[in-house]
Amino acid sequence: MWGTHLAWYHLLHPRPAYVIGSGEPPEGNFMTASWVTPVATDEPLVALALDRETYTYKLVKKYGHFTIAIVEDVNLLWKLGTKSGEEVNKLEMVEYFKGKKVPSPIPKNAIGWIEAEVKQMIPVAEVDMVIGKVVHWEAVKGFGRRGWDLKEVKIPLQKAGRSFVFPCEEVLAKG
Repeated sequence: MWGTHLAWYHLLHPRPAYVIGSGEPPEGNFMTASWVTPVATDEPLVALALDRETYTYKLVKKYGHFTIAIVEDVNLLWKLGTKSGEEVNKLEMVEYFKGKKVPSPIPKNAIGWIEAEVKQMIPVAEVDMVIGKVVHWEAVKGFGRRGWDLKEVKIPLQKAGRSFVFPCEEVLAKG
C-alpha cells in the first residue's frame, strides 16, 4: 500500500478531465469531471458519474441536459473543480456560450464539446450514472479521422488532485 491518500481508482488514472456545463444561464454551473465515457454509438450515448450532493447534479436533474467540454487549460480545470457552484457563481469566472441544441454553458476556450440530453439516471452508491443522448458535438481545432491530433492540441489527463499530464506520443499498433 502506497499510503492512505491513494485510492484503488487511481489505478485507472490518468484520465481526460472535462468541464461539465449544467443548467441554463443565468442558473448554470461548471464543474470538472474525469469519470466520463462513451457508452454506445448506434444511439450516441455518453455517461458521467455525478455525486448526488453536487450542484451540477441538481441542475442536470432539474433541466435534463448538460455539456461536456474539452479545454487545454489545467488551471481552469482545477479552478472549476475546487469550489461548489452553490458557493461561487462559476459563470462569472469563465467566458462561455450556450450550446446549439441544449442551453447549458460551454467555456469559450473549449476546443471541442458534446451537448447531451438526459436519457436515464441510474443510482449507484453515492453517485448517479447519468446517461445522455448526444444531440450535438463539435471540435474547433486539431480533430480528424483518428480523433485528436496531439501535435496540435493538448488534452489534459488528470492524475490526482492538481496533478495533470499531457499525452505526448502517438503509437500505432502493428498488425
